[in-house]
Amino acid sequence: MNKLFKADKNCAVCVSGGADSALMLYKVLQNNKEHTHIFTYANNTLMLKNVTASTAVVNKCVELTGNHRVTHHVIHNEGDKPNGVDPLFDMVEPYSVSLGIKTLFIGVTKNPPKEVTDKFVDFTALALKYGFHSIRARKSFFKGGSYGGAEWWHFQYERALTRGVSKFGEELLKVYSLDRCKRFVYWEEAKDCVFGKNWF
Repeated sequence: MNKLFKADKNCAVCVSGGADSALMLYKVLQNNKEHTHIFTYANNTLMLKNVTASTAVVNKCVELTGNHRVTHHVIHNEGDKPNGVDPLFDMVEPYSVSLGIKTLFIGVTKNPPKEVTDKFVDFTALALKYGFHSIRARKSFFKGGSYGGAEWWHFQYERALTRGVSKFGEELLKVYSLDRCKRFVYWEEAKDCVFGKNWF
């Protein structure tokens, strides 16, 4: 993935403030040794919320990567939120020569339809109803670690836990035998972790 985002030259990244462009910007800043120009469309129809979100994303990516060779350009747009690749090219193109931009990174997800025409289940809300909470990503994930470290799939039952008291090993032993718990590769490391302290 690092090769995909390697850009030893002035480049541009279109950032909306969403997860896709946030991850893309993070990887570019990790790998680009030259200047990175970040472009954001300011949409009046979104009450400029995307400007606030994208600014927070830029600040966090700079903090995590330590790459301060960035300039954030906010381009105001009176119409609806742009949809597709062409409006993003049109936003950056007038600046490409003067800023010496050699590469443009764009991650586009199509705008959702105004009306939902299918049935979907909000699994996160359903899990929460029964006491299962999502956990945060591992620190290693934000430093270029494995995709599994995002932990987007990981939920844990928290109604039976007491913050600052419940221990990981004790809870696991309520469900599994000690012999089986010891087969867990991180058993010795994790068994004494306390919920809310050194356990999610």
